[in-house]
Amino acid sequence: MAARTGLDPGVLSRELNHRVKNTLANVLSIIALTRRRGSDPASPALNEFADALEGASARSRPRMIC
Repeated sequence: MAARTGLDPGVLSRELNHRVKNTLANVLSIIALTRRRGSDPASPALNEFADALEGASARSRPRMIC
């Protein structure tokens, strides 16, 4: 796609990463809202799912090298 559009593959990769992070943040927000509604039989599963997504989000953050 990069060759066809003339865009830099690095720019496309950063944009894709940005969109994935935004999607993860949206899903985590929905989970947080769902958990706040009160006791839910699915709460343990939601907690595990949120933890897994937070872990995936943390692994996808770029590391700063100084």
